Amino acid sequence: MLPGLVPDELPSRGINRANSTSKALISAGLEYPLLFDALIFTGIWHRNALYSSKAHPNYLQALPHKLRVIQRLKEVISNGGNEASRDEVIFVIIGLAFNESVHAI
Repeated sequence: MLPGLVPDELPSRGINRANSTSKALISAGLEYPLLFDALIFTGIWHRNALYSSKAHPNYLQALPHKLRVIQRLKEVISNGGNEASRDEVIFVIIGLAFNESVHAI
């Protein structure tokens, strides 16, 4: 994992303090596997984009994670009920759409 991303990994004060948003996302991801898979996919996607010298970096490493997210999302939506309208599910859908729109540019 990336330093400062996991809750309570770093002290809460000083220059090395963990980002509170990252802490909240990872904590929520640990409770909700669909969100965790989406965080892994987007993290790999963004890392590849940041460190690639190409306009469109190689996304093969992120593809299996993206497929897992889509499969889990399909299951959640197919089951219906309250789970399909959870904030985490909406966040995952927005994340997938954002990554597709950026990749299409």
